[in-house]
Amino acid sequence: MKKALVAIGIIAFLVVAAKFVGERGGTISAIQSLQQEADAQKMPREFFGVKWLASLDDIKRLRPTIQQESQELFSEQVIYGERNAKMTYYVKNNSTLMFIVTFADLATMESFNATQAYLNKNYGTMSDIASMSDTQGAKDCSKRVAGRFRIDHCMRKLDSKIQEQIIFYRTSKG
Repeated sequence: MKKALVAIGIIAFLVVAAKFVGERGGTISAIQSLQQEADAQKMPREFFGVKWLASLDDIKRLRPTIQQESQELFSEQVIYGERNAKMTYYVKNNSTLMFIVTFADLATMESFNATQAYLNKNYGTMSDIASMSDTQGAKDCSKRVAGRFRIDHCMRKLDSKIQEQIIFYRTSKG
Protein backbone atom coordinates (compact mmCIF):
# COMPACT_ATOMS: atom_id res chain seq x y z
CA MET A 1 0.00 0.00 0.00
CA LYS A 2 2.81 2.38 0.94
CA LYS A 3 4.61 1.67 -2.37
CA ALA A 4 1.40 2.36 -4.31
CA LEU A 5 0.96 5.73 -2.59
CA VAL A 6 4.58 6.66 -3.28
CA ALA A 7 4.15 5.65 -6.94
CA ILE A 8 0.96 7.74 -7.24
CA GLY A 9 2.75 10.68 -5.63
CA ILE A 10 5.66 10.37 -8.05
CA ILE A 11 3.32 10.13 -11.05
CA ALA A 12 1.34 13.18 -9.85
CA PHE A 13 4.59 15.13 -9.42
CA LEU A 14 5.78 14.15 -12.89
CA VAL A 15 2.46 15.19 -14.48
CA VAL A 16 2.56 18.61 -12.76
CA ALA A 17 6.26 19.08 -13.62
CA ALA A 18 5.67 18.11 -17.26
CA LYS A 19 2.75 20.53 -17.50
CA PHE A 20 4.87 23.37 -16.03
CA VAL A 21 7.80 22.64 -18.34
CA GLY A 22 5.46 22.40 -21.33
CA GLU A 23 3.79 25.73 -20.55
CA ARG A 24 7.14 27.42 -19.90
CA GLY A 25 8.54 25.90 -23.10
CA GLY A 26 5.57 27.27 -25.03
CA THR A 27 6.13 30.72 -23.53
CA ILE A 28 9.84 30.63 -24.35
CA SER A 29 9.03 29.54 -27.90
CA ALA A 30 6.49 32.37 -28.27
CA ILE A 31 9.03 34.90 -26.95
CA GLN A 32 11.70 33.66 -29.36
CA SER A 33 9.24 33.80 -32.25
CA LEU A 34 8.26 37.34 -31.31
CA GLN A 35 11.92 38.40 -31.08
CA GLN A 36 12.50 37.06 -34.60
CA GLU A 37 9.38 38.85 -35.84
CA ALA A 38 10.61 42.11 -34.26
CA ASP A 39 14.00 41.73 -35.96
CA ALA A 40 12.37 41.03 -39.33
CA GLN A 41 10.16 44.13 -39.02
CA LYS A 42 13.02 46.36 -37.74
CA MET A 43 11.21 46.87 -34.44
CA PRO A 44 12.59 46.81 -30.88
CA ARG A 45 13.09 43.43 -29.20
CA GLU A 46 13.08 44.83 -25.68
CA PHE A 47 13.19 47.92 -23.51
CA PHE A 48 15.65 48.16 -20.64
CA GLY A 49 16.08 44.38 -20.73
CA VAL A 50 12.33 43.67 -20.65
CA LYS A 51 11.33 41.63 -23.70
CA TRP A 52 7.96 41.32 -25.35
CA LEU A 53 5.76 38.83 -23.44
CA ALA A 54 7.93 39.04 -20.30
CA SER A 55 6.11 37.96 -17.15
CA LEU A 56 5.58 40.37 -14.28
CA ASP A 57 8.11 38.39 -12.23
CA ASP A 58 10.67 38.86 -15.03
CA ILE A 59 10.00 42.62 -15.11
CA LYS A 60 10.36 42.90 -11.33
CA ARG A 61 13.62 40.94 -11.47
CA LEU A 62 15.03 43.05 -14.31
CA ARG A 63 13.60 46.41 -13.18
CA PRO A 64 13.41 46.35 -9.37
CA THR A 65 12.38 50.02 -9.15
CA ILE A 66 9.06 49.61 -11.00
CA GLN A 67 5.93 50.81 -9.27
CA GLN A 68 2.44 49.46 -9.82
CA GLU A 69 0.05 52.10 -11.21
CA SER A 70 -2.94 49.84 -11.81
CA GLN A 71 -3.67 46.16 -12.23
CA GLU A 72 -2.04 46.17 -15.68
CA LEU A 73 0.36 49.16 -15.63
CA PHE A 74 3.80 49.23 -14.04
CA SER A 75 6.22 52.14 -14.43
CA GLU A 76 9.59 53.57 -13.52
CA GLN A 77 11.64 56.68 -14.18
CA VAL A 78 14.29 56.21 -16.90
CA ILE A 79 16.48 58.07 -19.35
CA TYR A 80 15.28 57.43 -22.91
CA GLY A 81 16.99 59.13 -25.82
CA GLU A 82 18.97 61.32 -23.41
CA ARG A 83 15.74 62.63 -21.84
CA ASN A 84 14.01 61.96 -18.54
CA ALA A 85 10.95 59.82 -19.07
CA LYS A 86 8.50 57.51 -17.42
CA MET A 87 8.62 53.99 -18.85
CA THR A 88 5.34 52.14 -18.50
CA TYR A 89 4.99 48.42 -19.05
CA TYR A 90 1.49 47.18 -19.90
CA VAL A 91 1.07 43.64 -18.61
CA LYS A 92 -2.03 41.55 -19.30
CA ASN A 93 -2.42 37.86 -18.49
CA ASN A 94 1.13 37.97 -17.11
CA SER A 95 2.61 39.00 -20.48
CA THR A 96 4.13 42.36 -21.40
CA LEU A 97 2.20 43.60 -24.41
CA MET A 98 3.01 47.31 -24.63
CA PHE A 99 5.78 49.75 -23.76
CA ILE A 100 4.93 53.42 -23.24
CA VAL A 101 7.53 56.18 -23.01
CA THR A 102 6.21 59.46 -21.60
CA PHE A 103 8.76 62.26 -21.58
CA ALA A 104 8.99 64.30 -18.38
CA ASP A 105 9.86 67.64 -19.96
CA LEU A 106 7.44 69.89 -21.79
CA ALA A 107 7.25 68.87 -25.41
CA THR A 108 8.18 71.28 -28.17
CA MET A 109 8.20 70.83 -31.92
CA GLU A 110 11.98 70.73 -31.68
CA SER A 111 11.96 67.84 -29.17
CA PHE A 112 9.21 66.07 -31.12
CA ASN A 113 11.20 66.36 -34.36
CA ALA A 114 14.37 65.10 -32.63
CA THR A 115 12.48 62.06 -31.32
CA GLN A 116 10.94 61.55 -34.75
CA ALA A 117 14.43 61.52 -36.30
CA TYR A 118 15.55 58.98 -33.68
CA LEU A 119 12.57 56.72 -34.42
CA ASN A 120 13.11 57.03 -38.20
CA LYS A 121 16.78 56.10 -37.82
CA ASN A 122 16.23 53.14 -35.50
CA TYR A 123 12.90 51.68 -36.61
CA GLY A 124 12.14 52.94 -40.10
CA THR A 125 10.20 55.83 -41.52
CA MET A 126 7.37 57.17 -39.41
CA SER A 127 4.26 58.56 -41.13
CA ASP A 128 3.47 62.24 -41.46
CA ILE A 129 1.86 63.81 -38.41
CA ALA A 130 -1.94 63.59 -38.34
CA SER A 131 -4.49 64.93 -35.87
CA MET A 132 -6.64 62.41 -34.03
CA SER A 133 -8.43 62.05 -30.74
CA ASP A 134 -9.10 59.44 -28.08
CA THR A 135 -10.74 59.36 -24.67
CA GLN A 136 -8.22 61.91 -23.36
CA GLY A 137 -8.82 64.39 -26.20
CA ALA A 138 -7.02 65.62 -29.29
CA LYS A 139 -3.45 64.73 -30.17
CA ASP A 140 -1.08 64.94 -33.12
CA CYS A 141 0.63 61.66 -33.97
CA SER A 142 2.85 59.91 -36.43
CA LYS A 143 3.01 56.14 -36.65
CA ARG A 144 4.85 53.23 -38.13
CA VAL A 145 3.15 49.93 -38.76
CA ALA A 146 5.27 46.91 -39.68
CA GLY A 147 3.52 43.56 -39.72
CA ARG A 148 1.80 43.30 -36.36
CA PHE A 149 4.08 45.87 -34.69
CA ARG A 150 3.15 49.51 -34.34
CA ILE A 151 4.77 52.66 -32.99
CA ASP A 152 2.69 55.75 -32.20
CA HIS A 153 4.57 58.97 -31.51
CA CYS A 154 2.23 61.66 -30.19
CA MET A 155 2.00 65.14 -28.74
CA ARG A 156 -1.02 66.14 -26.70
CA LYS A 157 -1.99 69.27 -24.82
CA LEU A 158 -2.86 68.46 -21.22
CA ASP A 159 -4.02 71.48 -19.26
CA SER A 160 -1.33 74.07 -19.94
CA LYS A 161 1.47 71.71 -20.93
CA ILE A 162 2.24 69.63 -24.00
CA GLN A 163 3.13 65.99 -23.43
CA GLU A 164 5.16 63.82 -25.79
CA GLN A 165 4.73 60.07 -25.76
CA ILE A 166 5.82 57.00 -27.71
CA ILE A 167 3.78 53.81 -27.59
CA PHE A 168 5.24 50.53 -28.84
CA TYR A 169 2.85 47.63 -29.23
CA ARG A 170 1.93 44.61 -31.26
CA THR A 171 -1.49 44.38 -32.85
CA SER A 172 -3.50 41.21 -33.12
CA LYS A 173 -3.64 41.45 -36.93
CA GLY A 174 -0.79 41.92 -39.33
